[in-house]
Amino acid sequence: MDKENKMISLVSKQQILKAHAGFSLLEVLAATAIIAFTIPALMLLMMKQADTAGALRNKSVAFWIAENTLTRLRLERQIEGSVIDRPLEETVTMAGLEWIVLTEPEETDQASLLRYRTTVSLEPDEPLVTVDTFIH
Repeated sequence: MDKENKMISLVSKQQILKAHAGFSLLEVLAATAIIAFTIPALMLLMMKQADTAGALRNKSVAFWIAENTLTRLRLERQIEGSVIDRPLEETVTMAGLEWIVLTEPEETDQASLLRYRTTVSLEPDEPLVTVDTFIH
């Protein structure tokens, strides 16, 4: 009888293990629903981060262009002794993009001091960066 109890015990253990092996349909559906809601949220987050990185890159490049333009004006003043006295609009290619650069001189209360405002944009009338400098 001892052998028979062991056999019954072994068979019942196998049946219990077999009954609990794998996932139930409800568990699979719940996991699928969680994944279905999570993946689009992660994709949206990644797209926003990529957009933000692109905007920061464009803003950084626009600052470089503005600083280059204003430095060129300062050097022209030092080397040639002349400065621009009217608005200057030019197109600059940097980082694979065409940038619109508008530099406008403004008089100040000091006759020997000029203020230059440089605006850099990718589209007309949509400035990304505006930088001011004074040239003596």
